[in-house]
Amino acid sequence: MDKTDKFEHRRLRMLELIKALAGSRAAIAKRMGIADSYLTRILYKQGENKQARRISDESIAKAQHAFDLPAGWFDLPLGHRLPLPLAPGNPPVAAPPPISLAAHAERRAAQANDDGQWWPFNLDPDRMRRLLTPNDIIRIEAYIRGILDSREAEPGHDKSSQAPGK
Repeated sequence: MDKTDKFEHRRLRMLELIKALAGSRAAIAKRMGIADSYLTRILYKQGENKQARRISDESIAKAQHAFDLPAGWFDLPLGHRLPLPLAPGNPPVAAPPPISLAAHAERRAAQANDDGQWWPFNLDPDRMRRLLTPNDIIRIEAYIRGILDSREAEPGHDKSSQAPGK
């Protein structure tokens, strides 16, 4: 892929990201820490508007960080591993800071139910069963599967090892 193709592909991925998040451009730009006007300019197709700008590597990194996208997400094929939409009226919360493996194992043990099965979320499972539609569940599973696949693809990941606390 030549440089022009790379930037056009990333521009199209940014458009996909905005559509998938179902947020306003202003809210997405704010979350990324860039000006709304800059986001607008990087969404223009090169050669079709004098204001068009190429998306910088720095802006790619900001978007990946702001929306918890894996490194290289903007270079994946169009339509691949799209994030879930932002909650209506609520900006997404920042990811919690990383915790130690010992603290994580302790949290997992505390979250195990009476059958010893682990529930990894700070959400009420009964509330989720009551409110989520089958389509919601499919989208959430696809999102989590994408995160897991990305982590397994990271260099040095040992697929045979078990997670802490198991």
